[in-house]
Amino acid sequence: MCPGLSPLRSIVMTWMATGAGGAEQSTMEVAEGIAETDVPVTVLWRAAGSAPTPTSLHSGVAVEVVPDHRGYLAALARFAQPGAVVLSSHRTMLVDLAHVRAVPVIPIVRGILVAGEPIRMIDPTGGDLFGHTPEQLPWDHMSPYAWVGISRASASAITAFSGCPDRVRVVYNGVRQQAEALRWRVRDDVLRLAAVGRIIAWKRLDRIIAALAALPPALHGTVALDVYGDGPSLPELRARATRCPVPVAFHGHVDDLQARLVGSDVLVTAAVTEGFGRVVAEAAGLGKPAIVPRGGASAELVLHGLTGLVYDPDDPTALTDAIERIAQLGQGEMVAMGWRAYRRLASWFTPGRAAAEYLTLCHEAASAAQPTGTVST
Repeated sequence: MCPGLSPLRSIVMTWMATGAGGAEQSTMEVAEGIAETDVPVTVLWRAAGSAPTPTSLHSGVAVEVVPDHRGYLAALARFAQPGAVVLSSHRTMLVDLAHVRAVPVIPIVRGILVAGEPIRMIDPTGGDLFGHTPEQLPWDHMSPYAWVGISRASASAITAFSGCPDRVRVVYNGVRQQAEALRWRVRDDVLRLAAVGRIIAWKRLDRIIAALAALPPALHGTVALDVYGDGPSLPELRARATRCPVPVAFHGHVDDLQARLVGSDVLVTAAVTEGFGRVVAEAAGLGKPAIVPRGGASAELVLHGLTGLVYDPDDPTALTDAIERIAQLGQGEMVAMGWRAYRRLASWFTPGRAAAEYLTLCHEAASAAQPTGTVST
């Protein structure tokens, strides 16, 4: 290799998809952002269940879809050759770290590690997906290069378990936004709240309904909630909603979520273990402020009082108070809050910025690495 040139020649991104969610979108957005720099990117995509096959908007991204563990290892051996860096993920990192020998592996944890709570990963031997608690991971034998958390909350959890703060970086996801979709709903007599996400226990959507039920009677006819998403907790949530004096509409999974959110005034969330909180960023891309708990990463996406409100999830009245406060804002104040949310997203939480940070990490790792072998299969 010519002295003075970077040893980085390509980037391999790995992921195991079990559905169509934020992590899948973020993986492709980063790949396409890196490809804009003319560094070739291969997305090694192991599909599970009904997960859709991804497509890329950029010709510089090659997507390799594999159906099983054997195919994954074979593809990994083909692409993880000298000159490459593997951007792994929490689902694929045990496999990648066990089988890649020739090039650096940088694991990305797209969530928050919580003591005693399993996070799903592929077994490096048999290829099955099952849960490992953070305490069970072989931290002493894992990547000597950078680790990435997609928020400060995510990175702090990695540091707590790995004990290596100097190797943990924060790289926020980038979210595509469309300026032409930026428009505000003309407020009428009803504040329309939106809650988005899979309806499962840790999303804590029941807390939102409980907060609405605690609103003063004078506000019962001035606030409404639209819930977008499906999940196992839906029957219980519907039952709670029937006892709520504030109207709650369940729309299930929708393919036109952006258009639906345009018709809302404010996004509201209750989950305290979000690794990033993509829906908060997506709402900001439409000029919508958000009400989020101080827990997990969602609070990192909202500037309290400027782009939304941040409430104390341990205070049983805090979410109700936040909704009441938002309901008292005038149209001009709401638009100003949403405009600031949009500008912050458009300036910071962009695919281009995320791609530039990953490119920098990959360059540093490739420059520091001294390959001594090949990929094991």
